[in-house]
Formats: sequence, structure tokens, C-alpha cells
Amino acid sequence: MTRKLLALRRSHPELLIEGDYQPLDVTGRSSEHLCAFMRSRAEERLVIAVPRLVYRLYRDGAADWGITSLALPAGSWRDVLTGGRLDGGVEVPVSRLLADFPIAVLSGESDARADGETGSALTVVAESCTSHPLSAALSLQRNGYFPVLHLSPPLRCR
Repeated sequence: MTRKLLALRRSHPELLIEGDYQPLDVTGRSSEHLCAFMRSRAEERLVIAVPRLVYRLYRDGAADWGITSLALPAGSWRDVLTGGRLDGGVEVPVSRLLADFPIAVLSGESDARADGETGSALTVVAESCTSHPLSAALSLQRNGYFPVLHLSPPLRCR
């Protein structure tokens, strides 16, 4: 998993460093527990959704996302970790995105443009709470920063 995420970071450095920021809508009962935004540069897109304040979600063991959903941008998406496929342009349940792993990494192409070209896109859904098992899987550094994608500014775990 770490190797795949690092490869994504290496292949899209300009997007991660210079990409424009746009917040995304999250709807549903637990929407306050997910921060989501898109970074875009030229034809590349990166969507990041980070669970936050997750204690109440994991109180009984498994996360209870209920009917919480994220508006996935249009296009055909492939889960990098599982190989599964998703169609964008719809509200995707957060519980579906995080069903197999505590993070989901989706890559795909945007809808075809008028000139026939398509743009590439990536989606990363990540958990940022050090009290969740994901913290070990992603190897947080001693200073508490979440180093997977070098975002600006870096996500700080508390």
C-alpha cells in the first residue's frame, strides 16, 4: 500500500505542490467527520477526503458512516488498492469508499472533452487520526505529520 501511494506522489509532484484547492461537499449524518477537497492542475485532479474527529464514529469498533456520502467527480474510477471500479458524477457512500481499507485511492479519467482528450484524475481518501489503526499502516513520523502525499500544508495529527 505504501509503495503504491509513494509511486502516485512521485508521478504527480506538480499537482501536489502547485495544484489549485477546491473544497468538496460531503453530505449526510456524519458529514462533519469528513474533510474533502480537490487539488487540480492542468488536466490532473486529486481528491482527498480525510476523516476527522472520529472517536464517535469508532466508539463501538467499526466506523458508523450511516448515510454520509462524498460527491465523486464525473468519470470512471479504479480503486488502486483493490482494483474495484466506481462511476463518478454521483454521491458515493463513505462506507463504500472505506469498506476494504481505512483509506481508498481511486484513479481514473475525467469525462471526454470536446476535443476528444481526457484528463487524468486521482482520488485519495485518508484517515488522519493517530488513535485509529491506520496510523500504524501509514507510518506517521515522530513529529506527528501525515507524510503520504506532501500536501500544503501537511495534515497534522493531534
